[in-house]
Amino acid sequence: MSKWRPMHDAQPDRVFGWIIGILSVLLVGLTLYTAYFGVFPDGLQRSGHLLLVIALVYVVAFRASMETEGRAGLLLTLQRLWILVVVAAGVIATGHHILNFDAINDRWGEITDLEIFLAVILMAVLFDACRRTVGWPIVILASIFLAYGLFGAFLPDGLAHRGYSLKRVTAQLYLGGGGIFGTPLGVSATFVTGVVVLGALLEKTGAGQVLMDFATGLTGRLRGGPAKAAVVGSSLMGMISGTAVANVLTTGPISI
Repeated sequence: MSKWRPMHDAQPDRVFGWIIGILSVLLVGLTLYTAYFGVFPDGLQRSGHLLLVIALVYVVAFRASMETEGRAGLLLTLQRLWILVVVAAGVIATGHHILNFDAINDRWGEITDLEIFLAVILMAVLFDACRRTVGWPIVILASIFLAYGLFGAFLPDGLAHRGYSLKRVTAQLYLGGGGIFGTPLGVSATFVTGVVVLGALLEKTGAGQVLMDFATGLTGRLRGGPAKAAVVGSSLMGMISGTAVANVLTTGPISI
C-alpha cells in the first residue's frame, strides 16, 4: 500500500516527473530523428546524447534525494548541492563539445588548457554517474586503466610503458575518436536507445510474451524444451530487431 503524501509533497514529484519525461522524449527523439533522417556529425550526435543522459541521471538522483527519510538535514542538503554542482559541470563540459564543434575539428586533436580541465571534470562526472547507475566495479576498473595510462611508466619492467602526459591522455579521451565520444557512445546514440524503446514497446504490448509462448508451444514438449524455446524465441526476436541487445532486453528476461 502506497504511503499517503500531502499535496505540497506531491507537487515536486509532478515537476520532476515532467522534467524526466521531457528529457526522455528528447533522448529518444534524437535517436529516432537521426534513424530516419541520418545522423549528425559524430561530435554533435554523441555529445548531445551524452548531455541528455547526464542530465537524466542526475535529475533522477535529485528526485531520489527528495524521497530520503531519516537523514540529517545538513547531510541531505550537501548531497543535493553536490548533485547540482556535478550535473552543471557535466553539462558545461559536454556542451563545450557541441558549441565548439567546428573549432575542435579545425585543431585536429590539439587540446587547450581549458579543455584539459573540462576533460578531467567530465571524467569525474562520468565516474560518479556510473557509480550511481551501474555500481563501483566499472568505476574501479576504468580508474585502474586510467591510472595505468598516467603512471604506467613507474611500474616494473614488463608492465611499464614509456609514459603519457596528462595533456595527451585528456586529448585522447576528450577529443579523440577512441575516448569518451568514441564508438561505444556512438552505438548508444544511434542504436541502443532505439532498441530499448522497441523492447519496452514489445514488453508493454505483450508481443515479447507472444513470441516466447509461440516458441514454447513448438518446443516445450521436446527434451530440453525450455532451452530450445529460448533459442527459438531469441531467433524470432532477432528477425525483428537484428541486434543482440534487443534480445537481452525483451526475450531475455522472459526466457531466463
